[in-house]
Parts: sequence; structure tokens; C-alpha cells
Amino acid sequence: MDEATLSIILLSGVLITGIILGKSFKTVLFNVHKLISVGFIFYMGFVIFRFAQLKTFDTSIISIIIIGIISAAVLLATGAFMGMGKGNYGTMRILHIVFTVVLSVASGFLLYSVSG
Repeated sequence: MDEATLSIILLSGVLITGIILGKSFKTVLFNVHKLISVGFIFYMGFVIFRFAQLKTFDTSIISIIIIGIISAAVLLATGAFMGMGKGNYGTMRILHIVFTVVLSVASGFLLYSVSG
């Protein structure tokens, strides 16, 4: 389910930016993308909370969590700026793409560490 959720978030983001179809979708799809993204952030928070009850964190896990939190904050901010049409759209889009990759890698590593 974790990989499927992340795939849906990425796919909806790609579709919204028009990479595939070359145009933006309606507000409903944009809101679905936002809700799925926020849901994923809550899910990762739940995973971290449950893991913290079972084990103590080592330094690498804490670093990954911090990177993930910063990435999520940047993604929410850049997504909001792009949605409102504020700031330099090109810069916001590049940051959004880069931090999507960073969050994906951090989340994958965290889920792998927790499951193993």
C-alpha cells in the first residue's frame, strides 16, 4: 500500500503539471492531489510514532526523519505557491520536483528500516 500511495501522489502531481497532457486539470484533481499528499504525510507520522513505541531511534533514522519533515514542508510550501500563482513558477517547480525525489527516497529508506 505504501508504494501505491506514493505512486498515486506522484502520478497526480505529474498530471496536474501537464507533463503528459500539456495542460492543467481542474480544481478537483488538484485538491485530490493535495489531500492524498497530506494523507501520506499523516501516514508517515503514524509509522514514525508506532516505530518510536517499539524501538529507540539511532542517529541515521533521526536524520532521515528530519530530512523527510523538511522535504514535506518545502513540498507543501512550493505546491501552495504554485497553486496561488505566487513567486517564480519555474523555481518553485524545480524545488517541488527535487524535494519530491528527496521525500520519496527518505520515505522509502524509513519504511525499509522500520520493516527490517
